[in-house]
This record gives sequence, structure tokens and C-alpha cells, in this order.
Amino acid sequence: MKKYNHFKELLEHLCNSGRSFISFNEIEKRSEFDSNCVALRYDIHLRDIQNGMDMLKMEEEICGKISSTSFVMFGLAGSTMLESLTELINSRAYDEYIEKCLALGANIEPHISPINDYLYRYQPVWSKYPEELVAKLLIENYEISETPNGLKINIKHDDVFNLAHINLHLVEFIEEFAWNWKSRFGLDINGFAVHGNGLSLNRLLHNGVLMNQLFMADKFPRYFEVHSSKVRRFLSLYSDCTLPYWMWDKPSFKQDNLQLLVHPAQWNDDKIQKCKAASTQLQISKRHLNYPYAAPLDTIINPIHFINSKLGRYEYGEKIKSCYYE
Repeated sequence: MKKYNHFKELLEHLCNSGRSFISFNEIEKRSEFDSNCVALRYDIHLRDIQNGMDMLKMEEEICGKISSTSFVMFGLAGSTMLESLTELINSRAYDEYIEKCLALGANIEPHISPINDYLYRYQPVWSKYPEELVAKLLIENYEISETPNGLKINIKHDDVFNLAHINLHLVEFIEEFAWNWKSRFGLDINGFAVHGNGLSLNRLLHNGVLMNQLFMADKFPRYFEVHSSKVRRFLSLYSDCTLPYWMWDKPSFKQDNLQLLVHPAQWNDDKIQKCKAASTQLQISKRHLNYPYAAPLDTIINPIHFINSKLGRYEYGEKIKSCYYE
């Protein structure tokens, strides 16, 4: 087992702080008055598989049980959502990870990217537009507002991205994926974690926005999505996507209930030390280091924030990406 001292210290810190670890399936049963809860989430890509298994065993050792959920980016037959042929060629590694999780009694759900699948299948012309133009078209033509149960996307002028077609594909994608997942693993899907990648559209009209639309909550009431309004009402998201300070500096989390997004491959001690040194050298403010790499919440709600704050948030990730994409 590799050394994951920073992750081990974080788990011990959370346990010693009186935090209770819960699974995402428990959120429905929780009261708004519950506090000090942690939902631990592992997003599993090919590079995360061995690290993820090590972390599951560490979690069981330190916390006494495995409460986390592994969201696995599995390339099912017919799926075109993967970003790399390497992932598809090595799909057997995902089978083995899922089988080992089942043997450990660990929670498993899919890690999906419907927008990847849509763009691969239909290749709309706007998918090649630069980010600034995508943002401009989105701001001019759509209005995104949040309700307690999901997002509303209203068309102000022209539906330049053909949102109706995207949504039709989204429903078909979820239905097909759930059927394939059940056929392949014998498991019913309870929820999803959407993938955030570097696609221009996904940085702005994020997978999390599409899945969090009100009509999706009505269409699939039994599924949760980890970025949804319902989940975020109960859990405050802390993501390791931009290698934030809390990975190496024991934080005193101010929020009552936490969702911790962990990409296991990022938690190698040597890698974290390099990133810690890089962040110190760049003198990056802590306030920039806790945003999901693909789409901060205020970017999801108001895309113009992406343009105005692009340098402050994303330059950090670009400058030190060598630390975590080795």
C-alpha cells in the first residue's frame, strides 16, 4: 500500500472532531437539524483504481466501517462518454474494482458524463466554439435560476444549443445506462456523480446543471445526483480538484455537514508535497483553492462569473496540473 499520510490524517481529524460518516443513500433519512455529518465520495477513474482500493481499506481501519461511495467511471458497452480510449481498453480494471467493492460491502454508483456522450454522438458545430463565445451565447440566450428542488433554464432569445434535444438525449442516456448497469452488475442505481471535464460547454452548462434541472427530478425521483440542489441543501461540497489547502492543512470546516470529493490518485504524499510547495511559491490565496475544477457553484448559476474570475481560479489549476497529471 502506498503512503497516504495526508488522507489518513484527514480521516483521523474528522473522526476526532466528532463527525459521523454517512452514505449518500442516508441523506433522505436525515433531518435538516442533523449536524456534523460527512459524506465521503471517491470519483474513480482508471488512475484512481488501486489508490481507491487502498483508501477503502484505510477508511475501514480508521472509521470502523466503509461509509463512502465509490462513483466509478465505467465504460459500459455502447457508452461513448469516456474521454480516452485507454479507459475503454482497460475496462476490465473497473470490473475488478467493482467486484472488490461488492466483496467489502462498499457503496458503488456510476460516475457519468452525459454531455461527453451527447457531443460525441451528435458533434454540434458549437462544440468547437471557444469558451468565451460559448459563455457569451449562454448569457445572452439563457437564464438559469435555482429553486429548492432544482434548476430552471429559461430561454430568453434563441435556443442556440438546442437544449430540448440535449434534454431528450439526457433522459435516454440515463434510462439506457441504468438498464446496462443492472444487466452487467445486478445492481440498481441509487444516484450519480457527474464528471467535470475541460470541455467548453461543460465548464459553463455543466453536467451538474443538466442533471439538476427540475424536470429531471420529476422524471427520476428515486435517483440522487451529488451536485443537486437537494444534496447541497444538506451537504457543503469540498473538492480536491484544484488541490486545495485542506488536503495538507488540517481544516476546521465551518459548515455543519460536508461532502468531501476525493480523487484517490491525487492523495499520494509526494504529489501533495510538490503541490504544497507550488502553491506557496505562487502565493495563491486560500479562498481560490476550494472550487471544483470544472464548475464552481456560482459559475453554474451565473456563467459571467467564470469570465470575470477565470484567472484567479483556473490559472492555479493550470500552473500546477503537472503535480497531479503525472
